[in-house]
Amino acid sequence: MSQLLTKKLSAVRRKRAMVTAFTGATMAVGAVAVLVGLTLVVDWWIELPRAARAAALAVELAILTYFVIWHIVRPIVYGPDDEDLALQVERETPDFRSRLISVIQLLRPAAAAEGMSVAMVGALVRETEAMAGPMDFTRVIKVDRLASLGTVVAIILVGSGVALAATAPASVALLQRAVLMNVSVPRKTIVIDLTRDMYIPRGESVTISAKATGLIIPNSGSVQLKLNSGAVQSFDMARNEGTKDQYSCTIENVQEDFNYTVHLNDGHGETYKVIAAIRPAVSAVDCQQQFPKYTGLGLLKRQVGDLTLLDGSRLLVNITANKPVKFTSTNVKERNYIHLHGSELEFPLTVDPGNPTLLMVKDAGDLGMPLPKGTTGFSVHLIDDQGLTSKNPAIYPITLVADQAPRITVNSPKRNDELVTTAATVLVGFDASDDYGVKSVQLRYRLLDPEGSPIGSAGDGLMGSYYKGADFKTRVAERVDPTIDFDWSFRNQPGADIPKYSLGVRWTGQLQPPVSGDFTFTVVSPAKTQVWIDDKALFDSNGETKPVTLKAFQRYDIRIEYVAKTNAVPVHFQWQGPGIGKTAVPKEYLFSTPVADKMTFVASGGVPEKIIQMQLATDKSVRGYYEWKISQFSAGLPLGSVIQWRLQVTDTNDVTGPGIAYSEPMRQLRLVSEADKRKELMDRMTEQIADIDKINDAQRENSQRTAKMVTGTLIDPSLDVPTNQKSPQK
Repeated sequence: MSQLLTKKLSAVRRKRAMVTAFTGATMAVGAVAVLVGLTLVVDWWIELPRAARAAALAVELAILTYFVIWHIVRPIVYGPDDEDLALQVERETPDFRSRLISVIQLLRPAAAAEGMSVAMVGALVRETEAMAGPMDFTRVIKVDRLASLGTVVAIILVGSGVALAATAPASVALLQRAVLMNVSVPRKTIVIDLTRDMYIPRGESVTISAKATGLIIPNSGSVQLKLNSGAVQSFDMARNEGTKDQYSCTIENVQEDFNYTVHLNDGHGETYKVIAAIRPAVSAVDCQQQFPKYTGLGLLKRQVGDLTLLDGSRLLVNITANKPVKFTSTNVKERNYIHLHGSELEFPLTVDPGNPTLLMVKDAGDLGMPLPKGTTGFSVHLIDDQGLTSKNPAIYPITLVADQAPRITVNSPKRNDELVTTAATVLVGFDASDDYGVKSVQLRYRLLDPEGSPIGSAGDGLMGSYYKGADFKTRVAERVDPTIDFDWSFRNQPGADIPKYSLGVRWTGQLQPPVSGDFTFTVVSPAKTQVWIDDKALFDSNGETKPVTLKAFQRYDIRIEYVAKTNAVPVHFQWQGPGIGKTAVPKEYLFSTPVADKMTFVASGGVPEKIIQMQLATDKSVRGYYEWKISQFSAGLPLGSVIQWRLQVTDTNDVTGPGIAYSEPMRQLRLVSEADKRKELMDRMTEQIADIDKINDAQRENSQRTAKMVTGTLIDPSLDVPTNQKSPQK
């Protein structure tokens, strides 16, 4: 093959490939530019939906792909061979007279025919090379078509560029939409939707809001509705008062779903959907009362209109909703729950996984939810998966009835005031009862000397337990403090073995007031001090309590806790009551240990077991007696001493109780000599005989009056009716 001819034909091939590629690229750019322009115009005119824009983009990409493959890749990969190029050159240069194509064919391997002169072939090649040497073979590749196409496409691109620049930023938004970006069609007024898809309660109102930006901010607009039924409605949108660019429209009483679009001037927003659904509500409530364990009663089905419950009961509640509700939520504001009114507590509801319309109190198990004091009812609050909540839930009233206190009466002795000798045995009989069970009956008494002062009941103070630290865990000392009236300081410490810093003290014992009435208690101390009487907190800081009603000679458990986080500081426990000025509580009325002042009876027979408390088998009614031997006091009681006593009954209520009641009034036994007792017996006998005489006299008088009515004559002339007087005839 001739190197000269090969080089010249390769140049033709390269130019042809380049021209073909540029022509294809120019055609592709022009076609795509035209299609994109048309798409932008149509989209601006009729606002093509996303699917139509996606189809247009697909067509544009397909055309681009066609031009690339067919007019660029294919001509290069499957371009003409040397013979085709030689023919094309000879058509443009007739002077070759087939020499060029002949040389190309003869110089192919194995192309020379048998007997052909090699010299002649060489001469032909040399002659052809001589002719081709000064020639430019590449002129056979014409660029006129490429130039024309380039000019047209350039005009299209320049015009498009000018148009895009002149209409920006609208053109930019249209280009974004052309590549499927989620932007609105640019208008003079651009609508920004402030409300989008909504889920609202059926029958209620919905407010649709939007904001306007752009060249023109209109005074009003409209919202177009397309109902699920197919109907189309339009509502005016007024500009919100106090704003320049915000609009709203309220649609009342929405009964069905609809799609809506906001229109402001020439712009409009996206189409959104409003779903109108019913609110979750309670269809049925099933209640069961769980009585306190001490009652011995089990579950009892209750109607929601009759929830009069024993205080201390629990309530099992099962709810049936009118629609599926939200299953679970970590957000406390998006949960199903029961609200207890009065006590203001909330209990989460658990949704049945198999049926999301059934709910029960969470983690209540078989016990149900507790009903604290003050509870007056409950309401059920529901929420569905879309966030709709129940509205104005019904309040189911609850009335908590307190467990009635037990009852006790004294059957013996009959008299409230008895005279006894040191050898007497007093038979104390009683009837005790309770609605659910009597736990214990106790005989409580106190001893008074002839002047009325307590015997053997002077107090010794309170038991003080001293701790290192304020957590009352490490006790370092224990002693009886006569009064709580200390002027502790850095120099005046509580004791040698007691910490100087971070001190905690707990005083315990009993308080016995000398008179009945209202008492106020005061703690004066820079340290935090708490006081409890009968386990009821009086206050949680220093100050003065409200009046507390106490009964004379009755023992009350008392506990005082004092915490000094630095060094020990003063503490003063004071009281004030009827006839008692404000002063530190004296030790005479403080007891470090309980006094054995009670006797307890068992249910069967009333026989005391020593002097300790006995459990009573929770009988509802107990009749018992106690043989009280006065000789147990004779060694230390002077004549004239008084034993004041009464009975105390305690029920089995371990939830809100226990309930405690006392026999009334307070009775007393007065210790006298045997002579005085005999005299008292004789006086009582004389009184009884006199009573008998009075009864006999009354009977005689009735007999005389009866005889007079029958015979007209009195049997006893001592009466003031004449004996010969006849009774009037009827």
